Amino acid sequence: MVPFGRRKTRESRRQSQRGQSIVEITLMLPLFLIGALLAADFGRAYISWVTLANATRIGANYAANNPSAWPDGSATVRTRFATLVNRELSGVGCTVVGTPTPQFPDRTYGAGGLPVDRAGDRVIVDIDCQMSIITPVIGQIVGSPVTIGAGPGGQQGVLQK
Repeated sequence: MVPFGRRKTRESRRQSQRGQSIVEITLMLPLFLIGALLAADFGRAYISWVTLANATRIGANYAANNPSAWPDGSATVRTRFATLVNRELSGVGCTVVGTPTPQFPDRTYGAGGLPVDRAGDRVIVDIDCQMSIITPVIGQIVGSPVTIGAGPGGQQGVLQK
């Protein structure tokens, strides 16, 4: 009779352990899914940021090499600038806000209001985009969509002469 009693105890332990495992999985699965979605959101934001940084760098370098096209210079050069930047932005996982345009903060103006560009003057291109968050909890905390930028003041190029 004793072996039969032990056997029944083992079976009841197995059944209670199965029940415990189901409860543990039920409690941990939502946390695991939220963590996976959070990692996906962070990855999407990081890739978007890297793409924005590359697009602004390309735009700033091109504008620094062709400063006379802004504000009223060659339309061909400005179109090439837009083509280069938009080609890089085609892989971004968010919606670009506005139209990327170079800014020349160190630019001075000479006689007749014409721009005078000197070697070493800075060119800034700033691009922002909005990304929707797929994790419901994080979306409620930080808000959705989230604005991603290439950094304060955008990317800078330096005029070469």
